[in-house]
Amino acid sequence: LGGLLIIAVIVPLIEELTKSLAVPVVKWAERPMTRADAFLLGAACGAGFTLIEGITNGATALAQPEGWATAMTARSGVAVIHVLASALAGLAWHAGLTERNWRRAVGLFFAAVALHGVWNGGALITGWLALRSAGHTATVDVILGNLAAFAVVAGMGLVFVSSLIALAVIPGRLARQDANVQTAPRPELSAQEPGY
Repeated sequence: LGGLLIIAVIVPLIEELTKSLAVPVVKWAERPMTRADAFLLGAACGAGFTLIEGITNGATALAQPEGWATAMTARSGVAVIHVLASALAGLAWHAGLTERNWRRAVGLFFAAVALHGVWNGGALITGWLALRSAGHTATVDVILGNLAAFAVVAGMGLVFVSSLIALAVIPGRLARQDANVQTAPRPELSAQEPGY
């Protein structure tokens, strides 16, 4: 349970907070940034992180060459999760710093952490169930463990596919929202109101 807390809660919290720091840096540099910009900058941060993590884990996995392909296949799904989670964290930074909507910012940030945490937790549980049943005969316990592992992997597959769809859909929707905000007519100033 301690390992699950660390892997599924603490690690995602730290990673999503730090991976997306490019968004507030750009904001503090006083460059204009739309929601779509923040989402895509966060996604780029997640892609860079997953590239470095993949290289590191790939090199480490070479210590056991017979398991390298399996390890890298298992790691491939997390690439999409890192990109989407960091994109949501980037959007959270934008909601807080630009829109001053801190409730939305906290909600988006915890959505990023939850997505990452669900993935990490699923990977840890699957690994634990596999180790638990390795080398044992097909007892009821082992069969139930294998069924549980299958259910967790299926759930992770659903998270993976949903994340791919979200990455394909969200940027376009944000860009359309940003365009609508930029083209919305501004209210006319009365003679008594100071100009902008």
